[in-house]
Amino acid sequence: MDSPLVSICIPTYERIGFFKKLLSNIAEQSFKDYEIIITDNSISNDIEEYIAVLGNPTINYIRNNPAISMGENWNKCFSLAKGQWLKMMHDDDYFSSPYSLQKFVDAAEGKKAGIIFGKLCFNNENGDRREFFLSQNTVQRIATNPVDLIGTGNKMGNPCNTLIHRDVIQPFNPELRWIIDFECYIRMLSSGASLYYIDEVLVEIFYHAGQVTTEVFLNKAVEIPENDYLLHTYYPQNMSWFFSFDYFWRKIRNLGIRSIDAYRSFLPADSTPKPAIMRIISFQGYCPPRLLRVGIASKVLSWLCWLSLKVFPA
Repeated sequence: MDSPLVSICIPTYERIGFFKKLLSNIAEQSFKDYEIIITDNSISNDIEEYIAVLGNPTINYIRNNPAISMGENWNKCFSLAKGQWLKMMHDDDYFSSPYSLQKFVDAAEGKKAGIIFGKLCFNNENGDRREFFLSQNTVQRIATNPVDLIGTGNKMGNPCNTLIHRDVIQPFNPELRWIIDFECYIRMLSSGASLYYIDEVLVEIFYHAGQVTTEVFLNKAVEIPENDYLLHTYYPQNMSWFFSFDYFWRKIRNLGIRSIDAYRSFLPADSTPKPAIMRIISFQGYCPPRLLRVGIASKVLSWLCWLSLKVFPA
């Protein structure tokens, strides 16, 4: 297969049970014009041996020796793809139905080069499942002003929830782990990629122990410098929409940052917090932590802090 329409890109690491389930899930897809690219960061030989037994000619398997970072593995997987459209699938996420890939392809037909994504859905080990509403007005807002994706908390989801045209692909920043996906989306959209939304769950995204996501969630040493990088890169545009401001407000609250010095302690020595972040930390410092945990109260306080920046710019 020289030029498939879709390249299914699977950057994988160790999880042979999840991996087998994903390959079976892909084989059940009604759409068949695809290749499978696998870049394996595993220490064990389990996945390599399983691929050898399959003898599937649609699979291009590469073993990373030595292993590379998560972001580098994602980039390597995309770089080997020959398809017009690239579909990443993490080894622990799955298509929602046998028709999911076909629905992505149908949505791509006749579209300009860009990013197609479905309705975001999270699952966890306890069997809990949550779908996230996203209005067409918000989709249009992101398409017009990509930085506003921050204000949605990345309702585009991880790359498994997308289908991306090869002409708009940009490399993921391998130095990032928590915001690596939507930081890249913002760059692609800001460079002219079109954006299309399918209001249907097409991919089931799973969260469980052992994932990078679980490892870095609420990890101050990861989330503070990465979100500070995000803030600096797009400042002050990312403060113009209240919900983008509220994203940073909630990060400070959820990470339990109560002083400027505490925030600075997680930044590189040559980095200076933006005045807006200093305002958020100071504002929250006057509020009892228990009050900040009350959803409506926190939202009102966030809005008042945002207004204070409008009236009295930092």
